[in-house]
Amino acid sequence: MTVTSLYGKAAVDVFEEWSKMPFNGFETYLTREDFQDFSLLKSQFQRYSSDISVVHTPHVEWPEDKQLFQQSISLAQLVGAQVCIHSSYVSPVLASEIDTELSIPVTHGYESSLGHSYEFIRNVLFEKDLPFIFDTAHFYTGNPDNYLETVEKLLTQHSENISLVHFCDSTKSDDGLALGEGELPIDELWSLIQRKYHGPVTLEVDPDDQLDALEYVKKL
Repeated sequence: MTVTSLYGKAAVDVFEEWSKMPFNGFETYLTREDFQDFSLLKSQFQRYSSDISVVHTPHVEWPEDKQLFQQSISLAQLVGAQVCIHSSYVSPVLASEIDTELSIPVTHGYESSLGHSYEFIRNVLFEKDLPFIFDTAHFYTGNPDNYLETVEKLLTQHSENISLVHFCDSTKSDDGLALGEGELPIDELWSLIQRKYHGPVTLEVDPDDQLDALEYVKKL
């Protein structure tokens, strides 16, 4: 078991800059505004197709914004990337409905949000054999007690359902922090992920902290 790739995360307007970064690829950060000219967006994705590894859906509503989810999936197909299905407005409770409705033809996973417990994720995703994107910070806010033990249970019992890991630091209320700036036992957590997980990791910290995060985990 081991981490296979390390990704950065980039908004559309910095694709050029991120394509030159020393990552194995990057995860896109998309907003509703990016889809206003879908032809232009597609051309940008085609230009950086060799660099884009994950397409993160915009934070929009379901089913009102079904088209934006469909277009995100089509962008992933276009560049051979996987899809992170995540919106702060959409609960993973809807994952089964979304999976059935969209018939997603690419590798994908449903990311939990702040405060979701292991039991909740197990009930709405794993018991329905749905794929999961494990965000270390989101998971901490829902499972702050015995965190490492719960992560080990997650990775040991459900690793086959995890398509991607989002790695960052966190407090009980603030996620996406630079490594070492939160409450997570970062070194032990990374070691656990290396031992129990096989797949890609996005270093999902602020853009200014991503290169530092890359150097940090490479030294562990």
